[in-house]
Amino acid sequence: MRLRVDEAMDSLKQNKNRGEKLAKTHWPEKYKQLDIRNLFRYEITKRDYRLIYTIRGVGNTLTYQLLDFVDHDKYNKIFGYKG
Repeated sequence: MRLRVDEAMDSLKQNKNRGEKLAKTHWPEKYKQLDIRNLFRYEITKRDYRLIYTIRGVGNTLTYQLLDFVDHDKYNKIFGYKG
């Protein structure tokens, strides 16, 4: 699993547009409580795992902060999808 997360994060660092920005109106409460300004999802595969992350910026430096690494079913539960 660790290798998959590392590969996905490296991929996102190379192209930040690979992840999908989630509208704030769709954020689950657990993320609304965090001090973040954006929330992204990156599908490792369609029926496999998801990365939930935020991007923080200071000056010209971007930091990718991994918030969750979950399977498809847990992702659906967190976001309230029927699955």
